[in-house]
Amino acid sequence: MTSNSFGLALTEQTAVTEKIEPTWRWLYKLGSVAALASVLIIPITVAVYILWPPAGSVIGHFEQFQRNWLVGLLGMDLLYLLTNIVLIPTWLALYVALRRANASLMALALTLGLVGTVALITARPILEMQALSARYAAATTAAQQATYLAAGEALLAIYHGTAFNTHYLLGTIALLIVSVVMINSESFGRRIAYLGIAANLITLGFYLPVIGIYISIFSVLFYWIWYLLIARHLWRLGP
Repeated sequence: MTSNSFGLALTEQTAVTEKIEPTWRWLYKLGSVAALASVLIIPITVAVYILWPPAGSVIGHFEQFQRNWLVGLLGMDLLYLLTNIVLIPTWLALYVALRRANASLMALALTLGLVGTVALITARPILEMQALSARYAAATTAAQQATYLAAGEALLAIYHGTAFNTHYLLGTIALLIVSVVMINSESFGRRIAYLGIAANLITLGFYLPVIGIYISIFSVLFYWIWYLLIARHLWRLGP
């Protein structure tokens, strides 16, 4: 099967009319509120990134914690982590809302999305770095400081390592699947589906050399609009 025929197999279905089930209305509302919360957190995250750029070294992170513990936490992606955790009810609500359009794809998307969220928790050793910073500040010998710096280097390797890339790729693929399923859902429709596809394809530009980080930042605008539309649609499903 060619890639084109595979894509057609995903989208060549008649539009599905979802029956709103009263049992799930509370989840639709919760998912909507969670998506709206992420919409509010995203611009704050961008502002924090501009005002207090993350440190580029272990000693830089230690110094951020020692100057201001909150800036230290933010410099370790606290808001990004919170955004992904807050979105868990949205993942569940999207599964329930879209499972009639394609249950198997939505089960796959939900699984990938939740695994990606757990991977991000593993990849952001925020409190561990704060604890090491405090111990480094209290150290009385150069040998003790060297030990805490080495431990910090190990945590920073995790920060940029396999767990984070697992989160990034699985989360993006999961949201692409959700966007494809939305195409055949009357509850969401093609406009929001194509916006989601665009947002997640742009996000994959993160892996381009040199300009990848800027492409990833640019995709935030698309996500902001997309989550806002998702919040509105989920709210309508739970009257």
